[in-house]
Amino acid sequence: MELEEDDDLQAWCDQCELERLRTDGWNDESMEFAGIKLVCEDCYFEIKAFNL
Repeated sequence: MELEEDDDLQAWCDQCELERLRTDGWNDESMEFAGIKLVCEDCYFEIKAFNL
């Protein structure tokens, strides 16, 4: 898959977004809550399709 330079493949759920806003952005507290994981491009789109 060819992506544009400005394509952003970051994603998180609504609960994580609420926590991010509550703690004024991504910081140690919100990152611990979210448990962010790095995934490859193929996995990202598989996870996205599963959750739509």
